[in-house]
Amino acid sequence: MAKFSEYMEAMAIALGQKLPDCDGGRTAFLIDDLPYEFRWDEAGAQLFVFCVLGAVPQGEEARSRLCEALLHAQFCFCESGGFSFGLSHDNTYLLLQQLFAPSLGGEDVFVRRMDTFVKTANVWRRRLAELLEETENEGEAPAPESPSLFTMRV
Repeated sequence: MAKFSEYMEAMAIALGQKLPDCDGGRTAFLIDDLPYEFRWDEAGAQLFVFCVLGAVPQGEEARSRLCEALLHAQFCFCESGGFSFGLSHDNTYLLLQQLFAPSLGGEDVFVRRMDTFVKTANVWRRRLAELLEETENEGEAPAPESPSLFTMRV
């Protein structure tokens, strides 16, 4: 788990934040008011990173439009930054996620990749918020609030 600590220390330095507790191979940073969770998989020697982009629209038409946008974004990863989207287990929240293997590079590569991840998350947070606003204006039920840190079972 030494590699996990090295990556998290590099993130803390890059963000100008205090290093959070990394015990158990799990921690989180708050970046641009959005929690990013980091989980180390010792067996696979890889780092799983995800963030909750927001609530998924409740209406069928809005969900359909969101799914269409996400599929377009995933094609050749042209609008997803090479990352993937997912849904929470209860299908309520949209997630952005990535796996990072140490074989891809050291701490500097990881920090650059996280910069791209955060930028991608910010784009999709805005797009999701716009879609939610459109659907609320069309009379569909509002989406639930986003969960707090460590409440997601991924």
